[in-house]
Amino acid sequence: RHQVSMPLENKIIMDYLNKSSQIADAIQDDVMQYVNYSDRGYLYYNLPLSDKNHVNTILYWQKACNIYEKGNAEAKYINYLRKKTQLALLAGDSKKAVQDAEKGLEEIVMSPYAYQQTFFKWWFYHALAEAYLLCYKSENAEDIEKSLERACFYSDLLESNKKFYYLQLKAVYMYYLGRYDDAIELNSEAIRLIESSNYRLKIASIKKQLIENDAVFRPNPNLPRSVLERSSNGLWLPGRIASIIS
Repeated sequence: RHQVSMPLENKIIMDYLNKSSQIADAIQDDVMQYVNYSDRGYLYYNLPLSDKNHVNTILYWQKACNIYEKGNAEAKYINYLRKKTQLALLAGDSKKAVQDAEKGLEEIVMSPYAYQQTFFKWWFYHALAEAYLLCYKSENAEDIEKSLERACFYSDLLESNKKFYYLQLKAVYMYYLGRYDDAIELNSEAIRLIESSNYRLKIASIKKQLIENDAVFRPNPNLPRSVLERSSNGLWLPGRIASIIS
């Protein structure tokens, strides 16, 4: 689905998911059911906010979490913590998102169910930085900078083609610091990267976010840039509801 711009319209993807769901229900495999709900949530993640089906992302991810919490899906523990973090980010709950992301980073090291440790460290550090930026406070600067540094480190380690996430977050942070030229430069680099990305599912929505952020970074002269206004101007962050395409 990552290589397809509209997975909901792709018959092969939908047939696979439907058959997988039927098998999981027939054999009552909790892990398989969890994965199916998780995957289905992503199918709606980039729909326009005006699309009534957009809420299905939250509904399917909550179903996945409910399955895990009933037991018998322990193998998905780290992914479950990721889902809890994603749901907190979607809800705009900065405090809970920070707690869930920190728990994820802790359990990557401690849990017997940890897997793909480098990937999940990459993901949780991005999420932690975003969680702090959802409700920016200057006293969190050290934590934000550490999270961004670690996110960049693991992005390079993975040779990820998604470094535009890091650049998007770093640009927002620079803006909150009042370093507008740096914010514009980082945001522009993120736009260049997303345009050349093979991650088709995200190209349209992320580019839309970046363009709108650029407009915030370059306000009209009569729009003041106070700290209060910078913290409430609606800047787009990658883990929130992704697409606002009308």
